Amino acid sequence: MLGFAHEAEFEIIALCVGSTHCLELMTAYALTVLPGVVGLTLLLFAGYERHEERVEQYAPYLPVFSAVALVAMGLGFIIGLFWPGDSPLGGKKKSRADRAALPL
Repeated sequence: MLGFAHEAEFEIIALCVGSTHCLELMTAYALTVLPGVVGLTLLLFAGYERHEERVEQYAPYLPVFSAVALVAMGLGFIIGLFWPGDSPLGGKKKSRADRAALPL
């Protein structure tokens, strides 16, 4: 599932085009991502087992929290708070005319 959510694999394939080190690049990526994903999952399981009673009392509210987060993000996209190119780290701010011309 994680692999489908990220475009890194496609970037690696693009880097591999015309390269003789594609296998090494893919192996290095796999060896760095796999421990990170597995390690984080194991830490989350250990934390859940340690704080299971506390987590269980908040479990009924988790769907509401998720819904509020999704609605807030949706509203942010609708009002233009989150738009391609409007990075807080810099980048060119798009005008309304530029936004209208962007394909959705």
